[in-house]
Amino acid sequence: MPPDNWETFDFQGRPFYRFELHVRDERTIPFNVAQQIAGRYDVLDVLARGGGGLILIARDVKTSNAVLIKALTEYRTTRHDLTQPVEDVVESLRRTRHHLQTERRILVQLRNNGCESVPHPNDYVFDSNPVLAGPQPTLSGEEWHFDEPELITSEPYLVMQHVAGMSLKDVLENVYRHGLEETVALRIIDQVAHVIELLEQPLQLTNGQTWDLIYQDLKPANIMVDEFGHATVLDFGGCQLSIDDTLVLHGQYSPGHCAPECGQGGQAISHAADAYGLGSTLFNMLTGQDPRSLLPKNAPPGAPRAVHIGTAHLNGRCATEVVGLIAKCVDWDPSARYQSASEFRAALKPLLHWT
Repeated sequence: MPPDNWETFDFQGRPFYRFELHVRDERTIPFNVAQQIAGRYDVLDVLARGGGGLILIARDVKTSNAVLIKALTEYRTTRHDLTQPVEDVVESLRRTRHHLQTERRILVQLRNNGCESVPHPNDYVFDSNPVLAGPQPTLSGEEWHFDEPELITSEPYLVMQHVAGMSLKDVLENVYRHGLEETVALRIIDQVAHVIELLEQPLQLTNGQTWDLIYQDLKPANIMVDEFGHATVLDFGGCQLSIDDTLVLHGQYSPGHCAPECGQGGQAISHAADAYGLGSTLFNMLTGQDPRSLLPKNAPPGAPRAVHIGTAHLNGRCATEVVGLIAKCVDWDPSARYQSASEFRAALKPLLHWT
């Protein structure tokens, strides 16, 4: 059964759920979803948020198996006034939907490369989105409606293999509040780094394009861990994407977890940003302290939404060599960090053998 705070309503003769999502700056936005997506997937609950989307837990009525479904959440549909062309909003909406298709292609490529630490993309389906039915607001206080009904009925959903276990965020908040044991933490971060290492390898597409990806949104909420310590990286919606050396998608990042260069000046970031994410995530795992709690209060506009992670929090929690590993990852100077997940794993490897 879905959570008690979900409302139910009918749209186009079918039952839907409605609930509020908390987003940046303590805002909330409405989220609506069919109770049975595409006539096949019964929505049960929310697993996680991130990468501009939401991961739902659902049941495949054809197989009775549990699945995960990635849905988009943060469309920009507000016009300044009625003189602004609707085409601007439609194009923004279509770009956002294209991000989900890109995420599907990333998962396909990773699975084809033998990566078993990401969910298998099972299906890609479409359904109606009542939020888009309107009315839509303008900043001038007027209202309007989309004149393209196919936009309302073609909301995409990425259906993925269900992943057993708990998110690492929930593990740290509810089970190991003071951090994981060093050996366990290092083995988990090595599995995560292996996924990032595969992601770093340029993807050669059949159309001749070369994709270069930066994950950039690594955090415990995007990592699932099962009872055997196997880690799965869930959400690839925040990836930066360059095609043939041209920046195409800036991607998304999470303040407090991200490298300081993320979101600064609209410039492309390097794989050193993912080294920072590996370090900040490992810090979180060993201390139980969420880096977001270290964000400066009242930061000026445009300031990096990153934190200075001090190694003093690690004293007595792990070996000196592990402290040094993390310190190198979270240096604010990208050139002083490990320059790739491969470099990070090479430095981590000897620590795995003696812990």
